[in-house]
Amino acid sequence: MIRELRPTALILLAGLTISLPACRRWEARRIKKDFQAVDAQLAKHLADNQWIDDDPQSPKLLARQWALAGEWFAAWLDSLPSVGPGDVKAAMGRLLDSSATTEYLALNDTAFLVAGPGPIGNVFIVAKSRGHYRLAWSIAQTQGASGEQAEVLAAWRAENAVEGGRGPYWAASGCAGPVFPGLGRLPNDAKGRARFYIDGSYAQAAGMTVGAQISVWVWDGVTAHVQVARDYITTLMPTNGTRFEGDILTVRQKQDFRSFLSAAGPSPGRQVDWIVRITPVGIEDLGERSAVPQLDAVDELLDRVIHGKPAADLAAPAAVDGARRIVATARAMVSDKEWKDYPTVGMLDAWKTSAGKDGDVLCLVADSMGAHLFRFRQDRHFITSITETTGCEQ
Repeated sequence: MIRELRPTALILLAGLTISLPACRRWEARRIKKDFQAVDAQLAKHLADNQWIDDDPQSPKLLARQWALAGEWFAAWLDSLPSVGPGDVKAAMGRLLDSSATTEYLALNDTAFLVAGPGPIGNVFIVAKSRGHYRLAWSIAQTQGASGEQAEVLAAWRAENAVEGGRGPYWAASGCAGPVFPGLGRLPNDAKGRARFYIDGSYAQAAGMTVGAQISVWVWDGVTAHVQVARDYITTLMPTNGTRFEGDILTVRQKQDFRSFLSAAGPSPGRQVDWIVRITPVGIEDLGERSAVPQLDAVDELLDRVIHGKPAADLAAPAAVDGARRIVATARAMVSDKEWKDYPTVGMLDAWKTSAGKDGDVLCLVADSMGAHLFRFRQDRHFITSITETTGCEQ
């Protein structure tokens, strides 16, 4: 038999129901007050506004700031009658009392991947569980990874955000944090679990060549599991950055040539893509692929000529002779010691590729060899001729 509730019981039940959001609003205000106090203390321990100093208390303050941001986010969402994209986007502005907006990804209707506030990067997930939002995961916690992947992910730990007297042009990698995050959504897997990637750049005092890292994750509703993590080198303004198209995740990297000096400054260097296929059941590492294979072919030819190695499989005899002339010119411009230490044809200044009648044409300029046209056979990257030119118009 269903018993009729008395009016006083109904009022009490209604009061309890109404008080839950109000309680969370009060809790959000309390957390915000604590966050602002910790944030003010942390500001005194920042180095160049992107690291913490070597005070033993600094990592604790940073970790506390990160935790409070996630806790506030969960409490604030819990205080709302419903949660929409605008609420999530404006959340950090409410925490910081500013016009700041949140970089976030919706993993599903009740779970959000969030880039935390402050000058030192952090990423966390707030998700609804048993009717309430909670801080479910943070990249700053110890992850289920080992070896090089564990070292890469350790860069997000508060204790690794110490400045440590690093040189201004040192491109950080591995566990030498902190990392400034960028977020990207990936398709759900075959089990319906959300997947995403975090592409971040390491803190660096100066320089256009920078360290970066990328990691791919799957969210199972309870925590996030790393699928792959690696670091790489890039430029601050890459011609093509990290991108996801179809089922392919591509990461543009900057690597070194062997016969050119190209690693310094804004030069894109040797452009290599790391390629990962995102499948319904996991990921497939497809390895690295040169973004400009013609430039790699020229680099290989010149390197072999520099070191006196045969190159008949790379170029026609006339092209090999042209490469020898380029190397001889570069060799005559430097001392014996310089050539021994850096046997190259100089700094790579400019290049561009175009389609010719019989195959690709690469126009290339380096400071010790001038401008040359390298012509290739149609069916493969085999160099058929090398001729001097006046320049390479972009």
